[in-house]
Amino acid sequence: MGPRFRLVAPAWFRWQSPDGSLNEGCGTSRDMSGTGVFIICDTVPSLGAEVEVIVNMPSTKRNRDGPQFYGKGVAIRVEQGEGRPSGFAAEMTWELEAPTRNPVAVMSRQKPA
Repeated sequence: MGPRFRLVAPAWFRWQSPDGSLNEGCGTSRDMSGTGVFIICDTVPSLGAEVEVIVNMPSTKRNRDGPQFYGKGVAIRVEQGEGRPSGFAAEMTWELEAPTRNPVAVMSRQKPA
């Protein structure tokens, strides 16, 4: 929903498997909107899984980290196949986070899904 903007930025995510195990992955955002993101990655959550995502926005100043967007949402589309990149789309609710070099540290402050 809403306009999507092409944004290539590092992204980290985690989700809980149906068996209860916590999984983490990383990739690159392809595009974002106010309510969603598409992440290109090797490991994808299952369709319908609750996900937590951090996207590191580019910095506008040299030698500084850019802002991070932290969001919780649901994987609404999963793409895996031969000859094309794997990835997933998630519908998200975003929050702006203070920059940190360790995205897992931000996620560890949050309760697992």
